[in-house]
Amino acid sequence: MDDKFTSKLSPAVDLWAGTYLVFIALLSVLGNASVLFSAGRRLSVLKAPELLTVNLAVTDIGMALSMYPLSIASAFNHAWMGGDASCLYYGLMGMIFSITSIMTLAVMGMIRFLVTGSPPRKGIKFQKKTISVVISAIWLYACLWAVFPILGWGSYGPEPFGIACSVDWMGYGESLNNATFISTLSVLCTFLPYLVIVFTYFGIAWKLHRAYRSIKSSDIQYTNVERRITLMAVMISSGFLIAWTPYVAVSFWSMRNSQRQGHMAPSVTLLPCLFAKSSTAYNPFIYFFFQRNTGHKLLPFHRHAFSCSDRADSSREGEKEESKVSKNLGFTCFGAGTYETCPGLAGVLSIIGNLLVIITAVKRSSKMKPPELLCVNLAVTDLGAAVTMYPLSVASAWSHRWIGGDATCIYYGLVGFLFGVASIMNLTILAIVRFTVSLNLQSPKEKITWKSVKIMCMWVWLYSIMWAMFPILGWGRYGPEPFGISCSLAWGQMKDEGFSFVVTIFSLNLAVPAVIIIGCYFGIAIKLYFTYKKTLNTNQIPVIIKLHRRLLIIAVLISVGFLGCWAPYGLVSLWSILKDSSSIPPEVSLLPCMFAKSSTVYNPIIYYMFSQSFRMEVQQLFLWCPSFKFCRTSSNNGNETTIYMVSTGKTPMSAQTIQETSHTVILN
Repeated sequence: MDDKFTSKLSPAVDLWAGTYLVFIALLSVLGNASVLFSAGRRLSVLKAPELLTVNLAVTDIGMALSMYPLSIASAFNHAWMGGDASCLYYGLMGMIFSITSIMTLAVMGMIRFLVTGSPPRKGIKFQKKTISVVISAIWLYACLWAVFPILGWGSYGPEPFGIACSVDWMGYGESLNNATFISTLSVLCTFLPYLVIVFTYFGIAWKLHRAYRSIKSSDIQYTNVERRITLMAVMISSGFLIAWTPYVAVSFWSMRNSQRQGHMAPSVTLLPCLFAKSSTAYNPFIYFFFQRNTGHKLLPFHRHAFSCSDRADSSREGEKEESKVSKNLGFTCFGAGTYETCPGLAGVLSIIGNLLVIITAVKRSSKMKPPELLCVNLAVTDLGAAVTMYPLSVASAWSHRWIGGDATCIYYGLVGFLFGVASIMNLTILAIVRFTVSLNLQSPKEKITWKSVKIMCMWVWLYSIMWAMFPILGWGRYGPEPFGISCSLAWGQMKDEGFSFVVTIFSLNLAVPAVIIIGCYFGIAIKLYFTYKKTLNTNQIPVIIKLHRRLLIIAVLISVGFLGCWAPYGLVSLWSILKDSSSIPPEVSLLPCMFAKSSTVYNPIIYYMFSQSFRMEVQQLFLWCPSFKFCRTSSNNGNETTIYMVSTGKTPMSAQTIQETSHTVILN
């Protein structure tokens, strides 16, 4: 590999940088996707200047999607991936999106300057057509500058630290061509927009100061709104300038000292670059913070940051066993019956509980709503894990050694990985659905169709199968657990050759779903909180709000239960990668594995505890219902009837599970 594309940083620093970029990319994509989603929902009432805010979100999410994956992969690879072609692509994308961002901010500053201080009804107004033309001009301007290095004026090249590409700042002193390009670029695309932004907001501040001194009482509220919007715009612009100023300073230092070798340590050039990339992440948080006070509604950024239920660590249930497992890894640390009983008990509870969920769903399949299919799919993954894995694990425990050698170890790891990834992705989609439908608590407009839910479920299984096959195809490996009677991903053996696989699965099958889940349920909680505040002046809280509060508790319990079960196993797995797995006593490695396997048990228990309708279905299934007055009169139960009437306008003929109730209320 060309030396210029080799990382100049230590592997540990590269790993830290890649992890940081994963975090920034997640924040940027989730936050700006929320902004775009909000704008799309209110497209018909969107004001012309708001299109600039939408354009800014497009540039940020575009940068995150088109650049960060390549930079993250290069950081984990300890070298730039793709050579000159990918470096050219990366520099081109970076130039387009960064120039578009700063020019958009400059135009926003000028528009705010022209609007601020104008009378509310007679002031300057901008048409959508005008703003659209301005945005088109910004993109053309950015593309023009990005193409210049390809046409021969200037050039792209790797950053000094080796795992990112940009304008070849070091070439400033090498040729007149590069010197004129960098000088012109700096003036027209950096200093000039900086000055415009600074002077327009100083001018706005001066206008607001004068307005307060000679304000009419009828315009006080309007001026307060202008002040808040201006403050929000100032924070957006300041954040961008602060994020990029260190990078610009380091670039100019490199440009002026290009002839001196080793004039700046690679780690010093890395930090400003990482700081600059964070500029794509913070705007949605500024919208979130100011939206509450901004009656003008620059963009109604819904406080429902994406979230979903996590079930992913299960990815860790598959490893390729070494051929001498049966002989050399006999389990000898516990007395008979210690480990043997636990998987058997967990398997029995899991099979019984999830079978009840599936049977009740089949009994009422004609009345089942599309989103309920996700809950059924979740029960199928838990039941599948219990049926296909636990018998082999129990038999191996009672035999005091792994049964079947390499073949069964690969099978066990593959099946565990498959159901683990399917579970967490299913929970993630389930949380996204809950978040989406919670946006319209009292005025449902959109329905989730059977076709879309079936596509989601199909995607979950295809995605899971793909990841489960990777170790068989050579990326990663399956192997025995340290205690010898279970198989999973061979964490300890992938410290070197399979490290990229480990980092990728932890990022895509644990970190990303976890962030989405936490964000979604946090967003739902905020939505319920503000909806609840609006009802304080009424005589009673709408039943639908109480229902959503109960559904939120169920969803959070499921997600927390999954994370709680798998977090200890994840920590032990990471320790096995970073340190020698032999440093972990078998007892310590056993307990997290046993705890993780219990994740297939608790969902039916949560449904039974919190869903009155599910309890009735289970009681009727076991022919217990005739002995309970509650069951015989359930159709007249006031609370359940009220919930159904809120959703459909009539009382259903038979009980529904909590999942159907929730989506019936919101989607119908």
